[in-house]
Amino acid sequence: PGTEKDDAYTVMEQWVGASMGKSSFTACSDNDLYFRTKAKLDIMEVMMKEVEIREKKRMAERLEAKADAA
Repeated sequence: PGTEKDDAYTVMEQWVGASMGKSSFTACSDNDLYFRTKAKLDIMEVMMKEVEIREKKRMAERLEAKADAA
């Protein structure tokens, strides 16, 4: 049993290599780049949500402090 990545490479080799007559190396390399970049973007999305939550908490604390002062 191969891994998901191995299966993807096999499909890529068949599709790009056999069907199109091109080198599958570039396609596999581009596929790797895509998934690495997507993983980084997913991490950034989580980080941005955490920042938004933190900022909303700070804003709520400031509003609460203003309400207490009034």
